[in-house]
Amino acid sequence: MLLSSERARLRPLELADLERTRGWVNDPRVARGLLRSLPASEAAHRAWFESLDFIRNMVFAIIDAGTGEHVGNAALTGINPIHSRCLFWIYLGAEGAQGKGLAFEAARLLLDYAFGSLNLNKVSLETAADNERAKKLYHALGFALEGTLVQEYFIAGRYIDVLRMGLVRSGFSARPV
Repeated sequence: MLLSSERARLRPLELADLERTRGWVNDPRVARGLLRSLPASEAAHRAWFESLDFIRNMVFAIIDAGTGEHVGNAALTGINPIHSRCLFWIYLGAEGAQGKGLAFEAARLLLDYAFGSLNLNKVSLETAADNERAKKLYHALGFALEGTLVQEYFIAGRYIDVLRMGLVRSGFSARPV
C-alpha cells in the first residue's frame, strides 16, 4: 500500500528501515517528542517491529517525495473496529526534514486513510505539553485538546505532562485539504 501527495509518500515500514529508525528514536532530540525513555536496543526495536500486524497497528515510513529519502514514521495503532477509533503518532527523524510541510502532508494522508478507507470515527494522540511544534501541527490538522495527563511520563530525569488530543471524522472532513 502506498499513500502519496505532492510532497510526501507513505509506505509500510520495512525491515530495512529499522536501523535508521532506531537511530532516530535513540536521538534525544527526537525521543523526547516521542515520550520515550532511552535507549531502544536493537533486539527490543526488532521485537517491536515483528509485533506489528498491519491490521491493528499500521506503521508507515514517511518518504520525502522530492528526494526519495525516508525522513520519518507515522502510525495508526490500537485500531479498534468496534469503537471505531485508533491512536496516531508521527515524527520526522532525519536532519533538515522539518519545516517543509512533510509532517502536515503525511498526517493528512494518514488521517484521510483512517477516516476514509478504515471508516474510523475518532483518532486520538498524546504529546508532551511543552512540545510546541507538535501542538501547532495537531491544531492545524483539527485535533482538539481533550485533557492534560499530569506527570504522565518520567523521561530524562523529570516528569512530563502529556496532552490528550482527539479528532473526529466530522471535524476532519469539514476541513479543507
